[in-house]
Amino acid sequence: MDHHIEFTVDEIPIAQPRPRAGIRAGHAMVYDKKDHPVHAFRFAVREKARQAMDVMGFDVTNDPVTLTARFYLPRPARLDALTGRGASRHYAYMACPIWHGAKPDLDNLLKAVEDALTGVVWHDDAQVCEYGQNTYKQYHERGGRPRVTIEAAW
Repeated sequence: MDHHIEFTVDEIPIAQPRPRAGIRAGHAMVYDKKDHPVHAFRFAVREKARQAMDVMGFDVTNDPVTLTARFYLPRPARLDALTGRGASRHYAYMACPIWHGAKPDLDNLLKAVEDALTGVVWHDDAQVCEYGQNTYKQYHERGGRPRVTIEAAW
């Protein structure tokens, strides 16, 4: 793997929704809702990827790719709750990121990123042959922000 890019998108990660099916003029069709927030998220990922590719002087690859994505989702207020009284008052949860074990699913978050990077980093998302060891989703750390950090190597 001779080539490598890494970048961070400071947006709330949005999962790829399931496609909708319908009938129009007697023909079955599959579509995505035009106003779904995933479109703005994919646009932000695509733009950051273009910038990273331009800085490194890379062009779209035809090679197999390893994709690593670290998703930091919005942290619920309950994770920053205080407990105890007086001098023993402390945070109930640690300040570090905490695993996100709820929706959205990791695979749907990855699909949105893969779709966004198609035509920018690779020609077809079928070129993604491996997910990096540090691919995960968590709540962002206390004082942090929702974001996704993406690495691609080929």
